[in-house]
Amino acid sequence: MTNSRDGNSVSGKAGANWSDEELRSNAFAAVCEQNETISDLRISRDADGVATFSATCLS
Repeated sequence: MTNSRDGNSVSGKAGANWSDEELRSNAFAAVCEQNETISDLRISRDADGVATFSATCLS
């Protein structure tokens, strides 16, 4: 997984081995910091299952 953050906005890519549910639940604090929650998560997948996502991290 790779992601970048600008303020509370985060975007990135996750391999096909990452499920949508893992991204939604912030598994391993991979999308947002551990003490933050994810809002407005958008996920799209390419033909190989690689996810492109964007979200807002809320304290």
